[in-house]
Amino acid sequence: MLTEHCVISLLGSQGRTSDVAAKDPAILVHEFQPGSTVTSTFKKGSVNVNCLAVSSTHVFAADNAVIHVYNLEKGNQEATVPFLEAISSLALVGSPDAPATLAIGMKSGRLTLWELCTGQLVFTPPSHLDSVKCLAVDSTSNYLVSGSDDSNIYVWSIPALLSFSASSHVDPRSPTHAPLRTFSDHRSAVLAVTISSGYMSTSVAVSSSQDNLCIIWDYRTGDSLRIFLLSSPASNLVLDPANRAIYAGHDDGSIQMINLLSSENEAESGMNSVQSSQTALQPSSKDRWQDKMVSGQPLLSLGLSYDGTLLLSGHQDGKVHMWDVARGRYGRCLSTQSAPVTNIIVPAPLGFLKENREATKSVTIVKPRVPYEGTSGRSGMSVPSSYSFMGQFISEFNISRFSSESGEDELMVDFDAALVHSILPMEYLEQGLATFSGRAEAHLLGQSSADSGTNKELSEVKEQLEASRKLNKYALGHVDKLNNELRWFKERDKAKERAKNARRMRKAKVAEAMRKKAMGEAVDEDAMSDGEGEQEDDFVEEASSTTDEIGGDE
Repeated sequence: MLTEHCVISLLGSQGRTSDVAAKDPAILVHEFQPGSTVTSTFKKGSVNVNCLAVSSTHVFAADNAVIHVYNLEKGNQEATVPFLEAISSLALVGSPDAPATLAIGMKSGRLTLWELCTGQLVFTPPSHLDSVKCLAVDSTSNYLVSGSDDSNIYVWSIPALLSFSASSHVDPRSPTHAPLRTFSDHRSAVLAVTISSGYMSTSVAVSSSQDNLCIIWDYRTGDSLRIFLLSSPASNLVLDPANRAIYAGHDDGSIQMINLLSSENEAESGMNSVQSSQTALQPSSKDRWQDKMVSGQPLLSLGLSYDGTLLLSGHQDGKVHMWDVARGRYGRCLSTQSAPVTNIIVPAPLGFLKENREATKSVTIVKPRVPYEGTSGRSGMSVPSSYSFMGQFISEFNISRFSSESGEDELMVDFDAALVHSILPMEYLEQGLATFSGRAEAHLLGQSSADSGTNKELSEVKEQLEASRKLNKYALGHVDKLNNELRWFKERDKAKERAKNARRMRKAKVAEAMRKKAMGEAVDEDAMSDGEGEQEDDFVEEASSTTDEIGGDE
């Protein structure tokens, strides 16, 4: 039997003490088909609008700058992950059964992508000028759409953001960290954005803003397809699973249905009509759903059942109401809580006979392990050595294939067969042994070549050292020669100076002797003799001996 449930988040208890508020549930798992009961509750935390993401195994709830991770299977809180910036929106990337990444919108205007199974973080620059109010991911998990209070909507490439290319992670401002395109047809703050399910060729985005506009546009090209003028701003948007209608929630508690397949209004004949996209259309007033049970209570969240027949609305007074889509009127009150209902997410029903599940799933959610500021979470040019995750196989392996010759199934000798076989196939063992032996031989060859290379380098170093020694000896000898020459020049200058002084003294003596002789005084004849040449010979002999000493040193 199929059962359908929804995950409800609350803003938090107001006007009560913190002890009482801590005991109140922040998240509830409520079954609404076929019965109506609360199956699980999670406490701790207060969840703002658009700050809830749900997979088949976990619930992610953002409370200011902290993300609480709850395990649906175990029914407990699995982790608490703090961030350095306040969080304003969340969205899961990947299949609900095996989500790979959590997209996080920050109040600073940047996006952060958290790989849940590896703990790696990737962030973008603050592209938005204001907080990232809402996020949406397409069905292929290739595109991420972010809406902000700055009135702009950016389209991002998820593979480019998660790429290990050098340019994208060395510089977060590289083109891979920039949005693919910008949708700027809104003139005020963007309130909600969603992407239709289906194939890429027919999938479109729908956004609403404070200027009362609801626009259908192609997120692959950025072209506007249809513009609707609402009576008041739509704070929430939900698309029909078959893209038949848009449901817009308003602050007065009412819901406006925009019928995309209506035959009464030619202008509303579908999202891909050739009607001019610049003409604003006004939805029919008869499709405005109101009821006295919700009158005056602002609508904070919307959720649609799997088949599109029931619409759930969460309100400021803590009530969750159900609407009958087929009849276009109010149904009943599903739940009453003590705090505003900020988010309603309706996962796929449980109980299908043949569920198309993923082959693997991550065992646990890995907390971010890298610094947040100044890094993208990946510092290498390629996949880092610590980039790994632990998974669990959750589906059977198809280990047989049909043979056209025998008409029977035959065993496939491949990785699937090796997983379920009692022992490893002989081919795998032989390949492994050959690989290890080849690696050992390569290691020995590499070691011998490394030794020979080391010896060659050592010989080269010795030759360089010997050449340095010879050069040093020659330089020292040359310095000694220069010192000897300098000493010789100094001694020569001293000998010349002594000879000059001797000549000066000899001339003085001769002059004195001639004066005395003229005065008739007694004169020493030796003083009148010319001994200058003899003294000069002595000085020349002294200088020559000094020169001989220099020559002997050489």
